[in-house]
Amino acid sequence: MMMEKGALSWKEFYDLERKENKDAIHDRILDAVRKCDRDVLEVVERGGVLSFPHTALSGSLDPLVKTARALIESGKRRVLALAVLHFDDVQDEFSMDGFEYVLEEMKKEMGVEYPEISILYPPLSKVDPKDLDDRIRGAVEDGGSIKDMLDGDTALVITGDLCHYGKTYNRTAEVEDVEARIGEWIEKALDLIYSSGDVDAFVKHARTIGNDQWLLNITVRSLMGGDLDYRIFQKKVTDYSRILGEPPPTVVASYFYGVWRK
Repeated sequence: MMMEKGALSWKEFYDLERKENKDAIHDRILDAVRKCDRDVLEVVERGGVLSFPHTALSGSLDPLVKTARALIESGKRRVLALAVLHFDDVQDEFSMDGFEYVLEEMKKEMGVEYPEISILYPPLSKVDPKDLDDRIRGAVEDGGSIKDMLDGDTALVITGDLCHYGKTYNRTAEVEDVEARIGEWIEKALDLIYSSGDVDAFVKHARTIGNDQWLLNITVRSLMGGDLDYRIFQKKVTDYSRILGEPPPTVVASYFYGVWRK
């Protein structure tokens, strides 16, 4: 049953959702323990980056579980997790809570200690939050800083909800098939930043569709460089109309993908 957010903060809402679905989460973890997704694992083994959503569990659980399982299978001892910062106070941030929970629960289930998780809250560089060009500069600089933190025993993951659509997000352009159109918008964004490396065009498009990881995309592009390729493992949108008490369609993209050097 889908919950309503009500007066809860987002951090409280998602924490309660995990508590109320603890058994379902555990069952899904057990499934993943028995079988690792080899395609997802291949991204980690290539030194690539996995990106998972931080939406409600109906959209995020499968990507979180598959990511955690691949990281454990890879034998990495540490994972750097780049969070989306929704608020000025990190204490209120929720975007990596689900991943941290699933990873720790899976490690317990498998009886392993690694990988340890280090959550980073970009921007790491000092930037003027009101200056778009300065924010882009900071995201590029963060790529260099994070590259220095990586080694053969360290993996990198990011989170992001690549499109927000509906009245509450001020995006209400009428389309016949919302889910299909969102897919087109997202693939255009990923092509611009990872395939073409056209940062200016990407920023304009990503901000138009409500991609909340746009700065992280720039950071990943900066640190990986060269010719990149990506694969989308899950194309899904999560209904937030009931959660927010807004008329449909009110949806958030729950896309799961990996990017790596060719």
